[in-house]
Amino acid sequence: MVSISIIIPAYNEEKYIGETLKSIKNQDFEDYEIIVADCFSNDNTVKIAEKYADKIVFSKIRSAASARNTGAKYAKGKYLIFLDADTVLCDGYLKKVYDIFKQDKYVGFCSSFKFSNRSLKYMSLIYI
Repeated sequence: MVSISIIIPAYNEEKYIGETLKSIKNQDFEDYEIIVADCFSNDNTVKIAEKYADKIVFSKIRSAASARNTGAKYAKGKYLIFLDADTVLCDGYLKKVYDIFKQDKYVGFCSSFKFSNRSLKYMSLIYI
């Protein structure tokens, strides 16, 4: 079992998903799997995802919520992280998240990210 399953819903995200997946692969934490839950994209999203993702699954319903649920069904991780296809992780993000989860004091959290081709450059975590 991996520690973290990263689930990325996608539909026609060829412009962004490569940068997102690279930011995951560049993390200093390696105990994860990447699941891209595609909504039958008609661009190169799946082809790009095949280079990086551990699993590509397909959602019959074209919605981010349905794709997240589909991805979660295939997840093997103890903890789940849901990312949008245009989210670029900050350095050290997965390690920070794992350290928070393993404390068993929180049931979830939300955070801010840098988005592809945008200027948000900080990360903050809010614990729940």
